[in-house]
Amino acid sequence: TVYDERMTAGGAIVKAQRPPEQAVEKYPTGSLIELYGEKFLYNNQPASRIQQYMGDQCALTIAAEKRGTFFLAPQNNLALGLVALTTSADGSTVEPQYWINYAEYQELVAQQTKGEEPPAP
Repeated sequence: TVYDERMTAGGAIVKAQRPPEQAVEKYPTGSLIELYGEKFLYNNQPASRIQQYMGDQCALTIAAEKRGTFFLAPQNNLALGLVALTTSADGSTVEPQYWINYAEYQELVAQQTKGEEPPAP
């Protein structure tokens, strides 16, 4: 069961159950979002970033919540991209997704177009 929590004008917390089909709206691969003036592309690439940022040595700061998905900034630095925490299709597990900072993505594409090797993450 998924609940929405909202604070009323008087400061009281109100809980309301959301129907499961509305629990989380999934972002398809290739989605682009904007947070705090920065753009982010969901393509889960490079895949090594999920392991790197979900490890014990990386601090994750909650940057935003959109459509039921929490977006976390590694090392509190939006230039490093975002890790989104979303639920699996059946709602039984939490799955991390990597959203690359769009400026970095454009640099990688430009390097690949020129035949250069992209920098190691």
